[in-house]
Amino acid sequence: MVTCSRCGASVAGDAIYCIKCGNQLRPAVPPPGAAYCGRCGQVLPGASLGITGEYREEPGIPLGYANPLCYLFGFASGLVMFFLDKRPLVRFHAAQSTIVFGVLVTAIIVSGRLARNAFSDGQQTIYLLYFVAMTALGLTALALWMILIVKAFERKPLRLPVVGRLAELMAGARVR
Repeated sequence: MVTCSRCGASVAGDAIYCIKCGNQLRPAVPPPGAAYCGRCGQVLPGASLGITGEYREEPGIPLGYANPLCYLFGFASGLVMFFLDKRPLVRFHAAQSTIVFGVLVTAIIVSGRLARNAFSDGQQTIYLLYFVAMTALGLTALALWMILIVKAFERKPLRLPVVGRLAELMAGARVR
């Protein structure tokens, strides 16, 4: 905690301005090689100047695109993003994608095999039951896929009840 020299308010240690009176607590020190806005002079987040002095973006996919990318190709893109990107929120989305779509694809494959076996054995009622289950799982996967991509793109992570907790443990991040 830092104490403001003007009003005496206690402010968080990393704050630059007092939350009560607006006094500048300490001068803001931009990171070395930071790039600045040409209009207002503010430091541009996620950008820096290279050795030659030209503007360049920091490596990596912007967070607004990395999160939905975890869901784009189901569990496959989730696995890739989990191992390539080390940001906690991206790892959460990747872990959740891997778990959700891994389980759903496995369940669809198993119910499809059971339906095929039931049909070849002449048990049409059981075949129909497995076929309906496989279709319901496929539609659930499609609906979840669309909802999770949209929520991740909006940066409003949807934490699924059981899977979300497992994904948080895998990613080492708490998502609210």
